[in-house]
Amino acid sequence: MKVGVLPLSSHIADPAWLTEFAAAVERTAAESVWMFEHVALPSQYRSVYPFSPDGKMGGPADADLPDPLQWLQHLAALTDRVRLATGLMILPLHHPLILAKRLATLDRLSRGRVIAGFGIGWLAEEYAALGVPFTERGRRADEALQVLRAAWAPGASEFAGRYHSFRDLHVNPKPVDPAGVPIVLGGGSRAAMRRAAHWGDGVFLLGQDLAHIGGLLQMLYEEADAIGRPREQFEITVDAPADRRAADRLRSWHVDRVVVAAPADDLDTWERTVDRRCQELLEG
Repeated sequence: MKVGVLPLSSHIADPAWLTEFAAAVERTAAESVWMFEHVALPSQYRSVYPFSPDGKMGGPADADLPDPLQWLQHLAALTDRVRLATGLMILPLHHPLILAKRLATLDRLSRGRVIAGFGIGWLAEEYAALGVPFTERGRRADEALQVLRAAWAPGASEFAGRYHSFRDLHVNPKPVDPAGVPIVLGGGSRAAMRRAAHWGDGVFLLGQDLAHIGGLLQMLYEEADAIGRPREQFEITVDAPADRRAADRLRSWHVDRVVVAAPADDLDTWERTVDRRCQELLEG
């Protein structure tokens, strides 16, 4: 089982902190660093955050939330080993051709270390601010994933869909792997698992408890079986378990990676916390 980390810090956009963080994470046994996304957060919102009892995100709306790809680009220049993952970008808020270019560039410059994690989001007010119809986010995500695959394929690209259409188009550079940047998809519904089965290389079941993880994996495998994709093609990533019993359950489900979200203002404490969790999870 691999261990990823998602650092939580009020200094997340401070270059001096990021330099120290890069050195710290390279010293740990962590395999990957994950960074989530919000383009814009309203001070007040009616949308329901699905991963907390009160329906609200943790932390203030005016906290620093850097662009994940630019943040990971800076981290890439400071590291040699850890993988660089978005967890999760809100896919329908981005033009997929621009996103394909940005992800492939980061992948090439980091020598193939990128993992592209996507979701469709939950914050209707954010969609409204960006002029993207919230009710179309699922359809837009389905098409965007196909555009990404087309743009990363060798040679000139072509695609014809509802929102995007092009032919004989060169989108370079290409990712290091000819198959493209690995894509992991989040979500808590059968529609999300169907999307992952068709166009994903894995899932990141962010914010789900054990009961929901088991149910979502069953949905994923049912959808994969229906289209003839082998189950072993999918890399399964979840939040770090709370205890050994939960960790054992995840191992029985062949979960590939867990992500530890930990406060990182004090990097010495953060590094010790990550080392301890890595030891617990890797030794099992």
